[in-house]
Amino acid sequence: YEEQIRVPLLVKWQKGRREAPGDARTHVVGLLDVAPTLIARAGATVPEEMQGVDLAIPLGSRPERNRMVFAEEDHEGNVLRAVRTETWKYIEANEGNPRGLPTGELFDMVEDRDELNNVLDSRSQLVAEMRAHADAQEQMAKTNATEGGEAKLSDAERDALCQLGYMECD
Repeated sequence: YEEQIRVPLLVKWQKGRREAPGDARTHVVGLLDVAPTLIARAGATVPEEMQGVDLAIPLGSRPERNRMVFAEEDHEGNVLRAVRTETWKYIEANEGNPRGLPTGELFDMVEDRDELNNVLDSRSQLVAEMRAHADAQEQMAKTNATEGGEAKLSDAERDALCQLGYMECD
């Protein structure tokens, strides 16, 4: 629900750069978009493997998968997942959840910002598309997970991490 996932993201674009979207106040973005945006602003190439997109890319030019934002929560027996677009939000909850939430809800976020009118039954194709996106996000997370390994650091890198307090050094 919006009170759980709507978090302001403020980006101050570099002075003189005109790449910021005209009015981004209503754009739906995810945390996955922050790193690619920072990388691009630093002048580096965003790796293709990154799931997010540079927020300076106009919404209409973004790939379809980046126009939907996935969220999930697993807290005190309530397992929820949601897919949010500019105009719609699909929410799915586990059967028998302690809060008594419906197992499926769809809200028109333009007309019903307070999420009061569940229109799930009238938009079955949209629900199927959003559910498929949620399934794909979960599958991608499972298949892209890798085990961590040991990193080899130069003496300068190690010293820098020690000075920043990220490592205990003798």
